[in-house]
Formats: sequence, C-alpha cells, structure tokens
Amino acid sequence: MCIIIMKPKNIKMISDEIINNSWLRNPHGAGISIANGKTIITQKGLMKIDDVFDYLDKMEKKIWF
Repeated sequence: MCIIIMKPKNIKMISDEIINNSWLRNPHGAGISIANGKTIITQKGLMKIDDVFDYLDKMEKKIWF
C-alpha cells in the first residue's frame, strides 16, 4: 500500500521520524514529487531510506520547500 505525504508551501517540513516510520511500514521503495510553481519534479526508484533523505537534502538546497 502506498503512503502519501503532502507538505504545503510555507508549512514546516515533517520530521525525519515520520519519514522513517512511513518507510518502515512500506519499505518497497519511494518516489518524491515536488511542485516548484512552474513544474513538477519527480524522482522515482528510491530503494533505500538513505536515498530518500539524501534526495530531500539535495532538493532542499535547490528549491525552498
């Protein structure tokens, strides 16, 4: 079963604990989509929890979210 987490603009990012708990309940891989106002950036195939955190860190530096 998929887990969908939505973080609206100008709302604090959810905790690492919530992301980790979501992963533990559905460890079959992840995808992340980020809307930046002009386009939607999607990354699929994140197969380890470290990949998820690395991608979120990378995107946080590129796009304010």
